[in-house]
Amino acid sequence: MLLGVLNGLIDLHSGSLRAGRPEDRITMRCPVAFDEAASCPRLCPLLDGPGRQHARSAPTSNRTNSPAPVGPDR
Repeated sequence: MLLGVLNGLIDLHSGSLRAGRPEDRITMRCPVAFDEAASCPRLCPLLDGPGRQHARSAPTSNRTNSPAPVGPDR
């Protein structure tokens, strides 16, 4: 699953950034740039709270449970 950002595409399964390709068919992007070195000191403790698994390590089960807005398959 891919998410378009200003400086490329984020693979939501691996968390890596890569350049977009025409066959990806991504026509929209979020108005932010991906920064691998960015930290989230206020958000991560909330995600890691009691009984919760960090969002970066949580597996994505399928499209219907995806936290990212996605369109229909073509």
